[in-house]
Amino acid sequence: MGIYLTEQNPSKMGWYIKRTTKVTTVSCDSSKGTTYHVEYTLNNTLKESEASQLPSYIVNTGQDLGFGIEKILFYPPKDGSITNLVMLNGSTDAVKQDTLDGNKIYRTTVRLAPEQRVTYSFDVTVSPKAQSKLAIDQTPMGWVDTGVVYEGETCSTEQKK
Repeated sequence: MGIYLTEQNPSKMGWYIKRTTKVTTVSCDSSKGTTYHVEYTLNNTLKESEASQLPSYIVNTGQDLGFGIEKILFYPPKDGSITNLVMLNGSTDAVKQDTLDGNKIYRTTVRLAPEQRVTYSFDVTVSPKAQSKLAIDQTPMGWVDTGVVYEGETCSTEQKK
């Protein structure tokens, strides 16, 4: 699946937005596909006290000083699906279903204050023909660690080869 971000404010706040993904196996079903629960978290690591000390080209100005404003697109895996996508402790309509280039996607825009964290929770079912565990393709973050952690059982793909 793909999770892609685009910064929506003229700044370099993307350097302060740390992203982590926890992927937990929910069920292994060779006829319907493996289902995973995913928690995708964005954390604005900039301290509020630091925001006013940095140049405006890094942290923006005015009401957006130190805020990370990110448009996020969630793409399901080929022949798979995303369900139950919500922003935890957020508004019920924070995430919208949409179509891009003929493909179903989900989109949202999040405004993260300094030291604020937000988590998106959803389930992903991969195609029964999938040859490997769910992989997360994402916008590069500026460091080597992908921030993706896997938990739960590993489903066998032997019968799919």
